[in-house]
Amino acid sequence: MILFAIVGAVLGIAIGSLLGALFLMLAARLVAKEQVEYGEAYVATFVGSLINYGIGMVVGMTGSDIAALAVLPIQFLVFSVVISKRLGFGFGVSCLICLVQWLMGFVLAAIVVGVLLAAGLMGGGA
Repeated sequence: MILFAIVGAVLGIAIGSLLGALFLMLAARLVAKEQVEYGEAYVATFVGSLINYGIGMVVGMTGSDIAALAVLPIQFLVFSVVISKRLGFGFGVSCLICLVQWLMGFVLAAIVVGVLLAAGLMGGGA
């Protein structure tokens, strides 16, 4: 049962990284004014997400909501290091790229949730 959950998570990360790579390319273009190839962006996004999934799993075992929030800065730094090492940006620039990428993801999620709420597809409808 755990094996299926892990395989499902890796597949989810692989699929999510397809969009995440586009966000990373755009963030690098906005912040560093450099073009990043899609393949490089995909690998960086996939590796960073996989590592952060592992960190989240370990923290999730505590069952604490506070711990889940407290791990976000750690995951941010881990992802920034992956961007720095995989794409060759300095750490400070990688942090800014990561921040812009995460903000893009949050904005997209808010738009999707807003559309679903407006369409009455997410709970609470009478």
